[in-house]
Amino acid sequence: ILPNQKAEDTLFNLKTTTDNFVKKDKQYTVIDTDAKVNTTITTRISDWYNKKRPQVKDPKKEKYVAQTAEVGNLIHESSETILLDIINQLSDLSVEQSLKKLSLLNINREGLKKIREKFGYEVKDEVYDNLIGGLKNIVRQIYRRQREINRRSGTEGKVTILPEQIIIDSQSGVGGTADLIAVFSNNDVGIYDFKTKIPNADKKNPDGSIREDARLIYAGDKEKYAMQVSTIGRILKQ
Repeated sequence: ILPNQKAEDTLFNLKTTTDNFVKKDKQYTVIDTDAKVNTTITTRISDWYNKKRPQVKDPKKEKYVAQTAEVGNLIHESSETILLDIINQLSDLSVEQSLKKLSLLNINREGLKKIREKFGYEVKDEVYDNLIGGLKNIVRQIYRRQREINRRSGTEGKVTILPEQIIIDSQSGVGGTADLIAVFSNNDVGIYDFKTKIPNADKKNPDGSIREDARLIYAGDKEKYAMQVSTIGRILKQ
């Protein structure tokens, strides 16, 4: 992140943030105090975007947004549970061993069942299969990058994967949570932010699959997503 900073320093800083801040009632607060961060990264970006492109409130649309947000939370919690399971199973392995074991990993679905029951939704096995497969691919990309770093440096460095990492910018009074951060042995950092999109009926085939020509992510979405990730990156560099 910084030229003279080591990966160990970055991990120490991130752990210090985790040990001292918690997200409560959609705000980031200092643990065991009333001190709060002024706003969140998501709120700041949304406020900026709404000023740039004012949205007309539609009750029907707001109901749909609330419902999709609930499904998004279900998928989000499921993703975190899957990632923690993957990370725990690979924790004591080398980069090469991790890459070999990834494809064979079995995910404990009991935790996923509890999350599903909590939200009151039915989730098909194929949805979990796709989710697990996608998260395994992300972890695989991370380990492959660390393998390349090792090859170029002639070392046996390891990467540390941190799901749900809180990020705080004390200077501007903003906080956020990165879905996944990978701290590589050379102090490079990968930032991963997951989004859930639920297509309308007109974007689906009769069998429920998504049409190939369906447009799910618009220019405004991309702009907000890019700002979110770049803001996290900027805070990490400070």
